[in-house]
Amino acid sequence: MHLIDKDLVVKQAVRNQIRDAKAAQEILGTCSQEQIDGLVKAVAEATYAKREELAKMAHEETGYGK
Repeated sequence: MHLIDKDLVVKQAVRNQIRDAKAAQEILGTCSQEQIDGLVKAVAEATYAKREELAKMAHEETGYGK
């Protein structure tokens, strides 16, 4: 596929992300506080476990940090 207008591709990608975020919001809106707490804890633990890899990726992308 030949892309003529990259801006349109980006706009569609953003629309898709907004659609997905709204769907996630609907699901999360039905969760109890305990479920939300568990989700946040799982995300924090997964992020912590990958902290070095994430830091390297951030450095490669931005040039900031060591």
